[in-house]
Amino acid sequence: MIKIKEKLITYLKSRTFFKYIFEKGLYTAPDNEDASLVRIDIGCGRRKIDGCIGIDKEALPGVDIVRDIEEQGLPFADNSVDMVYANSVLEHFNEPKNIMSEIYRVLKKDTGRARIFATHFSNPYGYSDFQAKRLWGYFTFDHFVKEYKQKSKRKVPDWYQPFYFEIVRKELFFTSDFVILKFPAKLVQWIINQSDILARLYEYNFCYIYPAWGIRVEMKPDTSEARIMK
Repeated sequence: MIKIKEKLITYLKSRTFFKYIFEKGLYTAPDNEDASLVRIDIGCGRRKIDGCIGIDKEALPGVDIVRDIEEQGLPFADNSVDMVYANSVLEHFNEPKNIMSEIYRVLKKDTGRARIFATHFSNPYGYSDFQAKRLWGYFTFDHFVKEYKQKSKRKVPDWYQPFYFEIVRKELFFTSDFVILKFPAKLVQWIINQSDILARLYEYNFCYIYPAWGIRVEMKPDTSEARIMK
């Protein structure tokens, strides 16, 4: 029996789904990502992503550039950055639209990507962070996408800013601090992210019954024709 248990544990540890169950949700740089890419980690704190230029308003270990980007913007030229990471930081800004504008400005318009993780509004821990100004939901990032390109059946206004992104990937993220609840959380995550209908049904009816941990998106600059003003 002990040998069978050991073999089962070894088997589970070797599988992709095991890593999936215990993932933290925050974006990290893939091991095979081109090292020559210009990558920045906004609000990195003490946990800067390997290979990135870490930017934070606090002079913490690992921070490469100490800067209040809400007041001073990002210290990079237009169209000069390949990858922007922003893990659990957008909710700390007074006006996230201005930060999204800076991300759009510095990203390379043909190949640049932004990988963002934000705390979901149903996550009770989100309210424990006294620095958090607002929490995010399933449709928040859609406001930065032209309405006719929004993939959800429910459309949101797109006229709050002169720049736009396209969403490459968007998903609600679930996990738990309790190991025994991690697998059920990942099962819920897998089911809900199967379709837009399920995600909308969950957020409108069930998110306070079974809270989401966050929302994770990958976006790219939209350089197509400008939105027609009516």
